[in-house]
Amino acid sequence: MCGELALNCSYNGWPTPSVSWTLNGMPLNTASYDGLTINSSMTDDVNTSMLTWLNVPDREQGTYSCIIANTVGFINVDYYVTIKCKILVLQ
Repeated sequence: MCGELALNCSYNGWPTPSVSWTLNGMPLNTASYDGLTINSSMTDDVNTSMLTWLNVPDREQGTYSCIIANTVGFINVDYYVTIKCKILVLQ
């Protein structure tokens, strides 16, 4: 486990878009990953989806995509994430 990963995706649109997150093209389901949360909020007519992963494993690096979609169309916001962990050697 390497620490915390936090990504946010801000958007607005009409009709109101839905948001989903993927990792390397596969849907991210919070029930499937320990420490992963996805929350949404709205301030000043801007919606934000926040992906937070506590103690993210180093194997979960790759392309994280925030997919914003409504009946008009969709857009991806991609984050290219490399995870590097410090290894502590106790003697």
